[in-house]
Amino acid sequence: MYHSRNVKEMTITGSIALIIGLFVALVVQILVMPLRRRYKRRSDRPAPDPFDLADIHAMKESGKITPAEAERLKAILLQRRGVTATDQSGPKGPRGFDVVQK
Repeated sequence: MYHSRNVKEMTITGSIALIIGLFVALVVQILVMPLRRRYKRRSDRPAPDPFDLADIHAMKESGKITPAEAERLKAILLQRRGVTATDQSGPKGPRGFDVVQK
């Protein structure tokens, strides 16, 4: 009889310890999730560009780079930013809205 009572007490104590452990793990998970999200957002950001279009223009004007190099750097910079190069001549044909006569 003494032996079965001791086993019951140990089982109840173990169950309570398990419940407390699971509760602590849940609280830790809730506290850690915002930190993980913040770290993930930082790691997903692209590295900043070492220079911008104004810097390229200034280097070209000062003679540090040739116009061909400036165009190549400009294309690379725009590609990194996700801007697609378009034809600079503009659209063909008439532009704007048609005038509606009364």
